[in-house]
Amino acid sequence: MDTGHALAYNCCQHWLGAWEDTMAKKLYRSRTDRKIWGVCGGLAKYFGIDPTTVRVIAIVSIFVTGLGIIAYIVMAIVVPLESSEV
Repeated sequence: MDTGHALAYNCCQHWLGAWEDTMAKKLYRSRTDRKIWGVCGGLAKYFGIDPTTVRVIAIVSIFVTGLGIIAYIVMAIVVPLESSEV
């Protein structure tokens, strides 16, 4: 295999591994990083961002559209709580 093919192969393997890691993640409500039901903490952990950012987005969506509260309640019911073995 020449250098160009090896580089392309390694690049594809890197992206394939990242894709598999993303597909293996599951969304859970947080047990530890929670203010009400752990929805924002769970979303932040899933997307790898700061929980405060998710909470600010949630508050803004509640006051701007009103749909944020409905989405939050639905997620609190539908998304499972993370296991205590984590």
